[in-house]
Amino acid sequence: MVSQNFNVFHLSMMCGILILLIRGSLTCPDDRREQDCRPCEGTCDDINLAIVKHETEACTTECLVGLFCECEEGFMQKSDFDTTCMNKTECIEAAEAKLQTTAPGSLD
Repeated sequence: MVSQNFNVFHLSMMCGILILLIRGSLTCPDDRREQDCRPCEGTCDDINLAIVKHETEACTTECLVGLFCECEEGFMQKSDFDTTCMNKTECIEAAEAKLQTTAPGSLD
C-alpha cells in the first residue's frame, strides 16, 4: 500500500511539473489578459451552450489546466490551448449543428 501511495504521489508531482512547463511556454497575446480558469462558456471547440445562450447562469466549471486569454466581446477562445479568438455566433452555430447530427434518431 505504501508503494502505491508513493507512486501516485510521484505521478501527480510529475504531472504538475509537466503542466507548469507547458503553461510556462504559452502566453497570451499582448492585447489580451490571461485568465486563471476556463470561462464558464467554455471554448469554441467545447462550448457550454446553456451559458452562452443565457438559458442558465449556473457556472459549475472548475479551474482547468490550459491557457485562457480574454477575447473581445462577441468572440471566444478556440480551445484550451489555442488562444485564437473565434466569432461566438459561428461557434454556437457549429455546436448546434453538431448536436443535430449526433441527436438520437439522426441519420449519422
